[in-house]
Amino acid sequence: MSHYTGNNNIIFHALDPEIFEKNVLNSNDLQNIIKRGNSILPNFDQFVFDVFLCFYKAEAILNNNNNKTAKVYRSFLKIIINNSNYKSLRNYTFLDNIRSGITTLVFIDDFLNWLKDNQYFSKKSILDILELNDLEDQIKYLNNEQDIIKSNKQNIIKEDILEKLNNIEQLNDMEINRLESTVDDLYDNLNSNIENNKMNISKAFNDNLTNLENDINDLYTATYLSIDFDNAYSNVDTSNKIDLANKLIKNDKLKKITDMLGKLNDIMRKELNNLCSTRKDELYTISIGNDVGRIISSEILKLANQYFRKDFYKKFLEGQLQQYELKEENSKGPFIICLDCSSSMQGEKEIWSKAMALTLSEIASRQRRKCDIIAFTSNEHEVKHINIKKGAFKENYQNTIIEIAEYFPGGGTGFENPLDKALKLINKSMNTNSDIAFITDGDAVVNDQWLEEFNKSKKELNIEVYSILIDLHGKENTQTINKFSD
Repeated sequence: MSHYTGNNNIIFHALDPEIFEKNVLNSNDLQNIIKRGNSILPNFDQFVFDVFLCFYKAEAILNNNNNKTAKVYRSFLKIIINNSNYKSLRNYTFLDNIRSGITTLVFIDDFLNWLKDNQYFSKKSILDILELNDLEDQIKYLNNEQDIIKSNKQNIIKEDILEKLNNIEQLNDMEINRLESTVDDLYDNLNSNIENNKMNISKAFNDNLTNLENDINDLYTATYLSIDFDNAYSNVDTSNKIDLANKLIKNDKLKKITDMLGKLNDIMRKELNNLCSTRKDELYTISIGNDVGRIISSEILKLANQYFRKDFYKKFLEGQLQQYELKEENSKGPFIICLDCSSSMQGEKEIWSKAMALTLSEIASRQRRKCDIIAFTSNEHEVKHINIKKGAFKENYQNTIIEIAEYFPGGGTGFENPLDKALKLINKSMNTNSDIAFITDGDAVVNDQWLEEFNKSKKELNIEVYSILIDLHGKENTQTINKFSD
């Protein structure tokens, strides 16, 4: 039996706990929030499961749980269920475990922040809930003891032992009655406190749910990453999608970058569709592999025959299918993106530059080129190197976007260090005809000797440097970048 089928308040289907535990609870962010909540309130994980059910179920119906600690949480759940914004928000979430998981995570985080800062549900109330739970545990223990005594009395003949058991049973009954009376008083006080402040609590929850509805709506309509959330065949598991969504909602900069990235990708796709699709490579041999786009027709025909189908799958997994080997007319080398992360890039420049870098990364991936992003500041700082495997931008793009968005060391600007790093990466690849995209907002001094050596290497390796100046106010100059850019 699932741990989440105890003192909860919402009626659920037998599979609901499994859906919650397998698809939602593996979220690192949600685990941390549950751990944080359990350190403050008893059975908080059960409350989180109830909140998930509120968003996930087609209809959230309260059960008849008589546990008084659970009833305190039920008071909060009633306020949520009766909120008009909750009903609107469920249009996005019901029967969708990913969206329900995202919504639960954000709501519970806001709830814990409210619990810490609100003036209506005091620290004494929290201590009363802890005491209430402790008293109910004592009552449960004594009731179990009473059951054991009653079952043993039937097999005991000796009068003196029976008398002792009767005395223990009587004392336990008295203690249970005393504890139950204390529990009732505590619960009545807590419930009265919630009822008296219901309007204030409802307003706080209403504000949270309003913000949450806007965030979820933005997440699924405005951000570039949203294309992956509803993709059942994505190789990104549900818990990672939930954590990613939480980062997008909580990180305004990341949200802006993904919005800009979406707009730039729309432009990119339109331009690519306008280009002539003539092929620039030629067939020159047959090789072995599992590139679906180049498998020869006789191998594909095996899929139509039930006897050969398994052989096709086996060879595909082993990379042993016959495929066309193409010789590219103008084989392209690595694509290196140098991204300025100095202090002057802070603000809108950072949003533009990072969205541009990520868009170029995807273009490189579409061209099946190896791509590296070098984030740099001044020469005395180490550059941050992000390697995107050839043709694999999509497989890891969430992590790439987050890594790029969160990295901003600030500091001065130095051009020599990142360009030297770019040359080393191109040299290491043993492939000429490479490109460097240099994204910056300003100017930096470069040594004449360094410049001469760099331009010489650039010519020898057949490298082209495309510099992109992020200039929002018409104040930047291209004096230095003109010296090494094509």
